Formats: sequence, structure tokens, C-alpha cells
Amino acid sequence: MDETEIHKEFQALTDTPANIKKWIAEDNEDRREKASLDDKNDFDLPSGRFNAEKVLELKHKKAGSWTDDDLAFAKRVVNYAHRSAGISEHHPHSETAEVGGTGMTKNEIARQNWGLPAQPKN
Repeated sequence: MDETEIHKEFQALTDTPANIKKWIAEDNEDRREKASLDDKNDFDLPSGRFNAEKVLELKHKKAGSWTDDDLAFAKRVVNYAHRSAGISEHHPHSETAEVGGTGMTKNEIARQNWGLPAQPKN
């Protein structure tokens, strides 16, 4: 896939800027951390809202203006969107595995941490 295709898919799969801003701004650090597997990812961004902040930043950049790092991050988001949409009931992040007291599953939390809607778009 070239940058234009990745940009288009990234824009289609990620959540709206308003929803991402809400997730970042809400006092829900405990929820954001419930789906985190480690403190940092391959892009040296701490887990949780920082990935959503990077998604928000990229949503405002036009196709063709992304750096190589931006493109690599967007590819990772697109890949995660596809993987997380197919979580089976036996996976620890499944829809039936609510994280105690949050009202959300690990998959829903992780998806929002990545700037995606809690539920995959159809």
C-alpha cells in the first residue's frame, strides 16, 4: 500500500477527532491503563492516551505530508484496527471480558487508546 492508500484507510478506521479528544480529556487514566501491555511501544510513545494523541495529530495532516515515522505509525494503527476487529471470544481482550469496574472490555479500551472507536466500524 502506498501513502495515499494508508492515509485513506487510516482516516476511515480511526475515530472522529471529537471522540478522540474526549477519550484523551476524560479523567479515565485507570481505564486507559487496563489494556496496556507495556509502558512504551515501537515508536517510543508511552501507552494509553499518547497513541490517541498521535492519531489525532495525523488526522489533521494531509495525505502527502506524512513523514516516514508518521506513515509507519499509521500502518501500525491500521493493522491494529483490523486485528482488534477480529478478537475472538477466547481472547483475553474479548467483548465478554469486562475489565472490573470500568464498564468496558480490554479490547474497547485498547481500541480507544489507539484512536479507534470502541466498537469496529462496519
